[in-house]
Amino acid sequence: DMQGIDWSKLGNTWEGARSVRKLYHQHPMVRQHPQPLSATELPDTEEFFQFRQMNMEHRAWIDHYQLRNLMVSTSHSDVYYVARSRIMHTNSSSVRASCVMDLTDPWTSSSIQAGEFRVTALASAADILVAGGYRGEYALQNLRSEYGTSPVKGFATHNRAAITNHLHTSTTRTNGSPQAIFCSNDKQVRVLDCFTDTFVNEVQYEDYVNCAATSPNGRLRLLVGDFEGSMIVDADSGRLLKHLDGHINNAFACAWADDDIHVATAAEDCHILVWDARNWSKPLGDIANETSHTTSLHFSPLGSGKRLLIAAESADIVNVIDANTYSSKQVLPFFGDIAGVSISVDGSQLLVANGDRKFGGLITYQRDDYG
Repeated sequence: DMQGIDWSKLGNTWEGARSVRKLYHQHPMVRQHPQPLSATELPDTEEFFQFRQMNMEHRAWIDHYQLRNLMVSTSHSDVYYVARSRIMHTNSSSVRASCVMDLTDPWTSSSIQAGEFRVTALASAADILVAGGYRGEYALQNLRSEYGTSPVKGFATHNRAAITNHLHTSTTRTNGSPQAIFCSNDKQVRVLDCFTDTFVNEVQYEDYVNCAATSPNGRLRLLVGDFEGSMIVDADSGRLLKHLDGHINNAFACAWADDDIHVATAAEDCHILVWDARNWSKPLGDIANETSHTTSLHFSPLGSGKRLLIAAESADIVNVIDANTYSSKQVLPFFGDIAGVSISVDGSQLLVANGDRKFGGLITYQRDDYG
């Protein structure tokens, strides 16, 4: 098959292995909460993407089993992924990869903080690559800098338990400069000005925040974490504006569409909620997962055709949902834990980082109706 698995030698079939994997993910010891009755199982009737290729030379490394945003693409041909304590750059069509951030050497004199930089989150914006680490550290790399230029390094917090749960980028409303939003495991959300390498905002919450998404206009922020439901807060003050019900377990994925209207959240209760920012009273859609919980959500960019919602489960499945109707989808199946997904800036290409140690790699799908 596309992953190089010779089923004849394994004494099994692709379909048989898929059914066993599905039973595993639905076992009560794995799925601790039953899927809500309100969640709708969408039919797999669409063909938005076609498989293009799989490159098994590029395997992203998952350091924390719940944190799966370890790959980004900054252009149609530039892909960055986490390889232990290194950030690698490649073209999806190439077998070669180069290291753009080597974080393997101890880079602080503090005996408390000394050690390798274990990358748990990755994001990019405006030719800047941002990596967050296991102990509150971060690194910035200017992608236009001369080859061999060392990244700028620092700490979002010196709390050793404050792992970087999630990173995303946005732009300031005043001058459009890039900023990185850190969700740290000390119940704080911090905003870093990437041009000045200065933290310009810091908000403390009552619960752990595992993922955030900022509205395109920069005024609102969506938060999910170790609490039920999700929160809409003021992006500057952090003040709670609206609490959205619907999830009963910890959440690790959310997204805000480029149209400034639609948002999506997903939790370990194995369903996805879609909301319309013009009416927070009830969700626009309640979508059941295939097997496991969603770990990464992405809306397709504006101008790339029919709007899609990409929902990557923790293993084996990427759901491509029709984000106009939320009534149908395409299931992209394979075998392996998902380290990250990324859709190209023009929406024509979907990349999946399969972190399986034996059959993993970089999977590329091409949009079927593009152009």
